[in-house]
Amino acid sequence: MAYSRARAYNWRVGPEPAGDSSAVMMKASRTLSRKWPIAISITIIVVGLTLSTLLYLRVEAIWQDTQDEAFRFDALHLANLVLTNVRNCFDHIDSLKAFYENSEYVSDLEFQHFTHPWFEKHEFEILAFLDQALPSAGNEPLVPRLVRPDDEQTRFQVEQLIASPEFNELTQQAMDTGQLVMSGFISGSGVVRGPGVLLCTALADPDGDGTQSSFAIAFLSVEEVVGSSLHDSMSQGIEVRLRDAADPDSAPGFSYPTPSFQDADGDYPLFMSVARLAGREWLFEAQPGQDYLQPGEQDSLLILIACIIASISFGLLLGILLDGKRRLEALTVAKSEEYERFFIASQDLFAILDGEGHFMKLNPHWEAVLGIPPAQLAGVSLSDLAHPHDREATEQFLQDVHSGNRISSFTNRCLSASGTYRLIEWRSAMSPDDQTIFVAADDITERQAMERELRDSLNEKDVLLREVHHRVKNNMQIISSLLDLQADNDHVEEFSAAVREAQGRIRSMATIHEQLYEQGNFSAIDLARYAREIASALTRDFARGPVRLTVDVQDVLLPLDTAIPCGLIINELVTNSLKYGVRIDGSVSIGISAMRRDGYCTLVVEDDGPGLPAGIFDSPDSRSTLGISLITTLAEQVGGTVSAPQGLGARVELTFPMTDGANSAGS
Repeated sequence: MAYSRARAYNWRVGPEPAGDSSAVMMKASRTLSRKWPIAISITIIVVGLTLSTLLYLRVEAIWQDTQDEAFRFDALHLANLVLTNVRNCFDHIDSLKAFYENSEYVSDLEFQHFTHPWFEKHEFEILAFLDQALPSAGNEPLVPRLVRPDDEQTRFQVEQLIASPEFNELTQQAMDTGQLVMSGFISGSGVVRGPGVLLCTALADPDGDGTQSSFAIAFLSVEEVVGSSLHDSMSQGIEVRLRDAADPDSAPGFSYPTPSFQDADGDYPLFMSVARLAGREWLFEAQPGQDYLQPGEQDSLLILIACIIASISFGLLLGILLDGKRRLEALTVAKSEEYERFFIASQDLFAILDGEGHFMKLNPHWEAVLGIPPAQLAGVSLSDLAHPHDREATEQFLQDVHSGNRISSFTNRCLSASGTYRLIEWRSAMSPDDQTIFVAADDITERQAMERELRDSLNEKDVLLREVHHRVKNNMQIISSLLDLQADNDHVEEFSAAVREAQGRIRSMATIHEQLYEQGNFSAIDLARYAREIASALTRDFARGPVRLTVDVQDVLLPLDTAIPCGLIINELVTNSLKYGVRIDGSVSIGISAMRRDGYCTLVVEDDGPGLPAGIFDSPDSRSTLGISLITTLAEQVGGTVSAPQGLGARVELTFPMTDGANSAGS
């Protein structure tokens, strides 16, 4: 056969030959292309680090200004809270004074009730009334009348305070001024537990003569006042110090929290405020601690670290991308050469066609299949190469490919050099520009012949297997009929019952072969149909009244070696239900269900009769009966377990392993 050479195509793989100067230029170009991504990456990293440093310095300055302003606000707010709490304590003493002066007599119970809220807040450590005048030379020591807390230790502390010279000066000052006076800071001694201050106010005589012969004294816990103020202000991390403003260097002071307040070293701001309270000036000092300053410092440091990481990452990423682009271009060239070698060396039939279906390029294996060199096939139309009866289908195949359809399987007959036709299977795809068709083909002539032989052999084996199952079923029916004849000749009821039970077991095995014969699938049994046929046959043989049979089995296919034991177990359990699960009215309700989960299948047979004894399948005595022994043995045969949960009626559960592969193989 002569082929028309409609087109001529020239194909060249690899670069054009070049001289020495071109080789030197190409080598220099490759060297430059390898180094310029590195230079760009380093430049970007240096610029990014510089900008990151400048940004960090700016953020640090802004943070420092913001932190100073926030600290001044928090410290002023905290100082106001402390002074407010102290003035509240002074108001308590003034209210106590008014309560005493406006009452004819103050009992201990009234005193306790009136001062109870203050001690709940732990504002005062000691609170007491003194009803006697100032001691003079030769007078006995003063004894307070009302004390809170009312215990021996507190009274002792009050007596010690009264005996001190400082207390005499404080009471004298209270009598002279007629107002509330306050002592200096008491840091703690054997008398009271500091830090705190002693408050004293003179009380007018309730008789109305205006004399001041009594006093109210209180020891104010400065730690509680400042601590509650810090807690209420939400200004965490600020350190506070209170001192006597008259002599701040030598006077004792109070610091919160411990360790004691440290003088500012110039790096942290210091807040100072002076307030006059009860005749004394208090110096309030505050400075930010490490806990107050640390969050902002960490934020700015994190910004610097993030900017550095981002700069380095961006520079490296850009370098990687540029280098990857260079490598990708080199890889594209290498892959092109690799695909060309694969195209030539492949044992499959590869070809490239133009949009009209003419061969443009073929690999050498075409010559081994058709006996025609690829050079002679170039320019030949695929339709011209096909068998005359296949040309219309071949042209339709080309049209489908040109329409954008990806054809995964198309078969036609192609002419070989010997004049015979080879059966070729085609797979094709269109290029994105709709100008080129890529095809891969296989010579399936020998494979088709082998498949025909294999199908013929499988059909013969299928016929033989169906005949075997048919004959096995017939033989079991003959055995059942022989047992039936023997039962008719022997009129013993026990023997007849045993024969019927044996026939049921034989029927359960015969049903499998009957189902295999009918469905033509020899690998699996449909458990729903199998259970329904066994139960229906037993109902016809053993039922003595109405029977309500329910079968709820979905998508459970059992292999043959599992189906036979399960069928025998269903036979035993349904027979037992028909014999012993009958209700008073003579009816019986039997349910059969099966469910697959997590690689196991659970088969359940239940009725609404009187039920089974507890532990029937665990007791050695119960296995003496043939039915229980047979069920237990069959359960072990399929690798499962059998149990009888207690409840309404009889319920037996058989759980055995069942893989998904076994279930899907049958389907």
